[in-house]
Amino acid sequence: MNEREYIIDLFEIYKELFTEKQINYFKDYYFEDLSLSEIAENNSVSKSIISKTIIQIENKLKEYEKLL
Repeated sequence: MNEREYIIDLFEIYKELFTEKQINYFKDYYFEDLSLSEIAENNSVSKSIISKTIIQIENKLKEYEKLL
């Protein structure tokens, strides 16, 4: 299983632990295959906010899996 599939699988398990905004950013990036710029533009935020949020979600997913 590659990293992308692993992250998506973890998200399906733990998505209820995230805010609606985080879920939307994640889904846009991983399921809709939108670029960080497209997501930022659609949500009227900076690209760096989207990037940081995606990275935080990925890290939290791995942490949750490790702990649980």
